[in-house]
Amino acid sequence: MFAIDSLAAYKTDYLFLLVGTNPLPNFVASLLLAKTNGKIILLHSGGQRGTGRIAENLKRVIKGRIPEVLVELREIDEKDGDRIAKEVGLLLKDIDKYSTIGLNYTGGTKAMSVHVYQAIKDKVESAVFSYLDARTLSLLIDARDGAPTKVIPVGQSCEVNLKEILSLHGYYRYDVNQEPVQPAFCRVLAEINSNINSYNEWDKWLEKSTKEGFKTLPSRPEYRRLDRVIEEINELCEGNPSPDLLAHKMGYSNLSSCKNYLESKWLEEYTFCSIQQLANELGLRDIGFNLVSQKPRNFELDVVLVRGYQLFALSCKASNNKKYCKLGLFEAYTRARQVGGDEARIGLVCCYDLPGQLQREVEEEWFAKGRVKVFGMNDLLDLPAKLRDWIITVDNLEGGQS
Repeated sequence: MFAIDSLAAYKTDYLFLLVGTNPLPNFVASLLLAKTNGKIILLHSGGQRGTGRIAENLKRVIKGRIPEVLVELREIDEKDGDRIAKEVGLLLKDIDKYSTIGLNYTGGTKAMSVHVYQAIKDKVESAVFSYLDARTLSLLIDARDGAPTKVIPVGQSCEVNLKEILSLHGYYRYDVNQEPVQPAFCRVLAEINSNINSYNEWDKWLEKSTKEGFKTLPSRPEYRRLDRVIEEINELCEGNPSPDLLAHKMGYSNLSSCKNYLESKWLEEYTFCSIQQLANELGLRDIGFNLVSQKPRNFELDVVLVRGYQLFALSCKASNNKKYCKLGLFEAYTRARQVGGDEARIGLVCCYDLPGQLQREVEEEWFAKGRVKVFGMNDLLDLPAKLRDWIITVDNLEGGQS
């Protein structure tokens, strides 16, 4: 693992950052390249559709992590090269010649990146230019005099927490669950949903119970393929199973209130428990399920975790309906990339029996190769191992640092 302290040679007194719609690379760059007693200048676009508000969120999060650093917001043109050069030139005039200057040009528009880069390069011969590669989770330092670009893996060396990732987008208040209700019961439900015959029988019981108001529990001989569920319910209820007692054991007032849990929420809990088993080995943090925030707009993710500064999000659909599962993955893909940027990786845990086919389909349609992973019915029993393989594969593809 690369030590952040080794970046001392690239830290500067003044660090310019270009603020785009994804502020995560800016925040990471500030942690890697800003001197504690230095100054960060956030260059953002103006107007109603500009990135001023994102820059304000970014400043707040930076100051939360590095209280001593100075952070200044400056609005610049996002297209006009001459105006950008003039605006940057005025900023550079206020910096004394003995101070070091750096630019991380990951964010902002292409025009901003090109013209700010050139404006600084023309006036500051010793400037340090850098870029964060979302694919490899590496920091690229531009070399001088024709030398090769320096590539420094930083994916796991720079740790960002879930609260910081969400706060960068204005989600300061959110709820996330980290306490599973009945892990053993979820494991049993995973077992029966890993086989198409018992899956269909469980679905049959759910459909019947929904119509009848969840007044009875599955029993033999009608549901002979649900033996493991019947046994687990009997154990939970200490030999005296009833709908109300089972509901109370799961924290609900009655079995009707458990409908969502029995239909699909159990899979979120099971996935969460599967990831928890990997936390120490893989350095996973902020593992949670049922993440919900309502401001500045409704935002939900079934299961989340953070590794380094990379957000992993999983949609959980206890269904073998391809269209429904694909929709769940699309929602997670959109929301995770909204807050986690291009660095985010998204998974789907479902009961569809052709997960590889579905994964190839979405990779082609969404140009998302390497960004998504689908786990299906046959993966449920070995989900911890399957998740581990996925995370490690992502790490290896991105020049892993474990």
